[in-house]
Amino acid sequence: MTLFVLGFAWFQKFKSRKTLVADCACEPEKPHFFQSKILLSIATVVSILMLGFPYYSQMISPNRIATVTSVENTTGKSVELTITGMDCEPCAKGIEASLASINGVYQATVNYSEDRAILRYNPQLVSSTEFIEQIKQSGYTAVVEK
Repeated sequence: MTLFVLGFAWFQKFKSRKTLVADCACEPEKPHFFQSKILLSIATVVSILMLGFPYYSQMISPNRIATVTSVENTTGKSVELTITGMDCEPCAKGIEASLASINGVYQATVNYSEDRAILRYNPQLVSSTEFIEQIKQSGYTAVVEK
């Protein structure tokens, strides 16, 4: 859709304009910035970069697994969750940050490609049901793997 709109805008910009009077000697008005080829060029470049972002985003952030570790004592319990509803790597990073912010979580690792999360936590401060609720509040569903 974006390419169609940009193509139509470029077509409109370059199509020949018919003059009402064939022998008119007046100068055509200079277009405003918002009607100029410069703005259209900038919009085209930005659109192409945005359309290609899913393909070159891996160069910016190549690793699929990110780990958030707290400085606290990391002895405790570990739980593995299966998460459904994630569409992309930023979804996983958002869930990971949300889980890592819970008091009592030592380490949260969310893997988008495997649709799972591994959490190390203090069972005296937090339970696995709180993790599921936190993920649910983020708009995803999760179950504890056995």
